[in-house]
Amino acid sequence: MRREKWDEGEWLDLPVHEIHGRNATSDPSTLEILLNESSGDEWKFRRNLKIVRPQSMIGLHSENGIPFLSPEIVLLYKARNPTANDEADFDKVCPRLDREPRHWLKHAIEACHPGHPWLEIL
Repeated sequence: MRREKWDEGEWLDLPVHEIHGRNATSDPSTLEILLNESSGDEWKFRRNLKIVRPQSMIGLHSENGIPFLSPEIVLLYKARNPTANDEADFDKVCPRLDREPRHWLKHAIEACHPGHPWLEIL
């Protein structure tokens, strides 16, 4: 991981997909920002650019208006090498997914991780 100051006006180029910020005087003292790729109106999964989703479907908002990445996309990222926490997240979220996001996730995992154990549940 590179540690350097981000200068005003500086642009990030691929393959940068995450930024970590630190501030010793605030709580929490760290912030992780994950960046995603897109083309036109489509979000693209950086690990397999054939996996796409309309940008209008990649995010939701909390009750307080805070934006977050749609759960099916988060689970796709977690499917690569799931930890115990990732498995717990899948177990909690999967039953709550509507039909379309569940179908999309299944297709995406089949394309990226054939034979993945989550496929049996999806």
